[in-house]
Amino acid sequence: MRLVLQRQTKTPSSIGGELTINGTWAAWTMENTQYAIPAGTYKITLWESQKFNRIMPLLNDVSGCPYPEIHWGSYPSNYEGCIGVGTMHSEDRLWNTKEKWDEIFPLIEAAIKSGEGCDIQIIDIPAAL
Repeated sequence: MRLVLQRQTKTPSSIGGELTINGTWAAWTMENTQYAIPAGTYKITLWESQKFNRIMPLLNDVSGCPYPEIHWGSYPSNYEGCIGVGTMHSEDRLWNTKEKWDEIFPLIEAAIKSGEGCDIQIIDIPAAL
């Protein structure tokens, strides 16, 4: 399964984007500008998160960020090298993040457990022409 995060906006606090799964829109995203994950493609695995005390999706081999997860949270301060997902967004805010995560996580989990695998491609904001 392929997730693609296309970054679209940047403020001093956050980077907003759109997430697709196998080409279908899935969520709005948010990252903390200070801890943004470098653009690239990363394998996603499941791991026992100490922060959430549960199994979470983890991006592997991210330079400068030891435990980058996909999780919920409404504000840039909720993300230190992680990606947040939500149903609505505005500058520096996501809404319905836990509900959206609850929709996306089973898809990621099923792809990994089935042996299909899962990765995410992170694409930077397009440069102005």
